[in-house]
Amino acid sequence: MHVNRLFASVTICAVLVFSLPALVASAWGPRAMRGIIRTAMHVLPPDAGGALRQYEDEIFAGASISDEELLKRFPQYGFGDPVLTVSSEIELLRTAKAGGVSSYFAYRMGVLGQLVAAMNQPFFTVPGSERVPSLRERYEADAEVFSATGISYEASERRYLLDVRTYFEQQRGYLEDAETLIASEYDTGAGFRGYGKRSLSVHFTNAVNAVADAWFTVLGEVPAGVQPATRPVSLRGYYVDAIGFYLGRDDDDGASRTHRFLESAGLLEEDTLKRVGDQYYENARYEQAIALYRAVLEKAPRRTDVRRRISNYFFSRGLALLTEKQYEQAEEAFDEVLRNDVSRSDAREKKFEAERLIEERRASLELAQARIDDARKAIATAARAEAQRKFAEAVALYRQAGEAYAKVGDEFEEEYIEASRAATRIEARIAHLIEELVGEVRGLQSVAVREQTRELIRNGSEQELLTLATRLVQDEHTDKARVLRLWLIEEEKRALQE
Repeated sequence: MHVNRLFASVTICAVLVFSLPALVASAWGPRAMRGIIRTAMHVLPPDAGGALRQYEDEIFAGASISDEELLKRFPQYGFGDPVLTVSSEIELLRTAKAGGVSSYFAYRMGVLGQLVAAMNQPFFTVPGSERVPSLRERYEADAEVFSATGISYEASERRYLLDVRTYFEQQRGYLEDAETLIASEYDTGAGFRGYGKRSLSVHFTNAVNAVADAWFTVLGEVPAGVQPATRPVSLRGYYVDAIGFYLGRDDDDGASRTHRFLESAGLLEEDTLKRVGDQYYENARYEQAIALYRAVLEKAPRRTDVRRRISNYFFSRGLALLTEKQYEQAEEAFDEVLRNDVSRSDAREKKFEAERLIEERRASLELAQARIDDARKAIATAARAEAQRKFAEAVALYRQAGEAYAKVGDEFEEEYIEASRAATRIEARIAHLIEELVGEVRGLQSVAVREQTRELIRNGSEQELLTLATRLVQDEHTDKARVLRLWLIEEEKRALQE
C-alpha cells in the first residue's frame, strides 16, 4: 500500500507541473482535470485499467467536453439529478463493455470521469442551475495556479459502487463543510492562502478516488455474493453516438463497423436508422446519409421529417450546381426536391430557371458548332484556291475562317479547343502563303501575280504588309548586290587585261 501511495503521489505531481493546452471543462481547471483523470487511470488495478490506458487521448477528449456538449448529451444533467445521470452512465457503459474496449468507449469513460470529478469539486454547480457560480470560478482559478506546484494524493482501495447515490451523498456532506470554510476565507479577504490551499490535496484525492471507483465499477467484476440492482439498458443511442464520434475523427471504417453491428444486432428500426443518417449528414457524408434516409422511407413512407431533410439537401445541391453551370444535374436535383415535397414553390422556380438555362446553352452550342462548320467550309475552299495558286483569294478565305473561329467562346471546352488550335494553324498557313506570293512577286513573272500582290496589299493586315515589304526590300537589295558584284568582276578582268 505504501508503494501504491508513493507512486500515486508522484504521478499526480508529475502530471500537474507540465504546461497543458487550454481545455473547456465544466469543473476544475484544465490542468487540474487532466491531473485527476490521468491519476485515476493509474490507480486502477491492472486487470481493470490495462485496456483503457491505450486510449489515453480519447479519455482526455471525453473529460474536456464543454458545458454545452454535456447538456446536449445529458439533457437531464443540468436541470435534473446529476447523481442519476452518473448512475445511468455507469450502467450503460457496463453493458457496452461487453462489446469490447474501443476508442469511443474510452471517450465515454472520459465523459463519465468529468461528470464524477465535477461533483467532487467545492462549489460544484451543474450547467443551467440558478446557483451563482462566482465562488466556483474563483476557486477553480486559485486551484489551477496552485496545482502547478504539484499536489499529493492519498491512495485507497478501489470500491465497487453498489449504491451510487449513497456514495456521492457521503462525499457531498464533506464538501458542504469545506465550502463554508473556504467561502468565509474569501469573504474575510484571506483568499486561497488558508484552508482552501491546505485542503486542495484532499479534494483532489477525493475526486481521483471517485473517478477511479466509478471506472472500476464499469470495468471490474461484481463482488462475489452481491447482486446489484439493474434495469434494462438500450445501446441504440450509444452506438448511434459512436458513429458520429468516428465520423468526426474521419474514421469512416470505425463508423462502418458500428453501423454493421447495429444492423446485425437487429437494432436498426426506423428511428435509429434515421438517427444514423443524421450522424452521416451532420458530418458531411451526404451520399451515405441520403441512402439511409431512403431506407427509412422504405419502412415508413410518410416520415415528413425525413422527406424534409432529403428535399433540403437536394435544394442546396441544386443551387450549387446552378452556380457551377451544371444545369442538367441541377434540374435533376430540383426534381428530387419536388418528389419529396411537392409544395416547394422555390424548387419549382429553380427548376424552370435550370430548364431555361439549358435551352439557352443548347442554342449557344448550336451557334458555336455552326461557326465551326462555316470555318471548315472556308478552309476547304481556301485549300482549293491555294492549289490553283490563287494566293490572295486563299488568304482572304483563311482570314474568314479565322474570324469564325474567333467567335467561338470558352463556354464549350471541346469546341473552344478545336477553334483555338485551328486558328493557330490558319495563322501559320497565311504566313506561308505570303512567303509563296513573295517568291512569285520577286520574279514578276505575270500580270496575274502582280494583281494578287495588289489584292494582298489592299486586304492585308499591318503585320502581313510589313512582312511583305521586308521581303521585297531584301530581294531588291540582293538583286542590286548581284548586279554590282558582276560589274566589279568585269571591271577587275578589264584592268588585268590592260
